[in-house]
Amino acid sequence: MKEKVIFIFTTLQILFVTCIFAQNTSEQLTYFGRTIIFNKPAHYKELERDKIYLQRTNSEHVLPTLLRIVLKNNDQNLMIGLVHIPILYEPGNTKQDPGQMRDSLRQNLSYLNTMKSEQDTLLSKTRHVKKKHLRATKSDTGFIYQLKLETPFLDSYRKCQVLLLHKENVGNCYSYFFYNEGQEKLIDDIIQQNMKILAFRS
Repeated sequence: MKEKVIFIFTTLQILFVTCIFAQNTSEQLTYFGRTIIFNKPAHYKELERDKIYLQRTNSEHVLPTLLRIVLKNNDQNLMIGLVHIPILYEPGNTKQDPGQMRDSLRQNLSYLNTMKSEQDTLLSKTRHVKKKHLRATKSDTGFIYQLKLETPFLDSYRKCQVLLLHKENVGNCYSYFFYNEGQEKLIDDIIQQNMKILAFRS
């Protein structure tokens, strides 16, 4: 009888932990799917997207509508925004035909075009992601650059650095690290610590 009670208690514990895990990773499973791994950093709280839209009313910047996940660290007053842009293909006509990238998306999905259009070269130079980080994230290439912010993000953050990871025929991962004056050294350390915040599965 005692063994049976212990077994039931243990089973309930496992089910409880499973439910908590499923709840915490639901964003990863529904958005990033099987292509991307989302490694949520410690001490960051995920913001509700509805609140982000509400906070956008006093800002003309379009970033809040693009970011799929936004994390905030209250202790360090930092925010991280994440978005994955997959490469989309037209379906093939036969099983042997894998299809091809939609022509209308070729230019829009070019990570180089995106980087050139949104980077601020006056504040800092573009840096290449080191090979060891590319291997760890299973990326083909990657860059870190300063983002042009014409208006403060959510009326609070005046600076942003972007970690861009690209994998051929799979897509691009953008991690936006928002901060303010005087936090330059801190944000460099945060980026290095979170190189794998988004990573390709294979």
